[in-house]
Amino acid sequence: MREAIAEEAPRTSSTITTAGLTLAGSFALLALIPLRPMRELALALALGILLDTFLVRSLLVPSLLALFRRREQERPRRSRDLEAPVHD
Repeated sequence: MREAIAEEAPRTSSTITTAGLTLAGSFALLALIPLRPMRELALALALGILLDTFLVRSLLVPSLLALFRRREQERPRRSRDLEAPVHD
């Protein structure tokens, strides 16, 4: 799993970054509307999307995938998973 993440993460990072910047920019443009609640909402959405783009999708998701995959491999199999199916 680590090898797959290490190989594919750089290939997908430019696409994720471009999409995140585009979406954050489009929400940031809503801040031009002269209504204070709309500005606050637009800036909050833009900042949230930037955090998601640069922290969550580039660092947190690959790390959690590698961690959960390792935990799954270390977990002992249940005895019912090892038994052969019974046919009547």
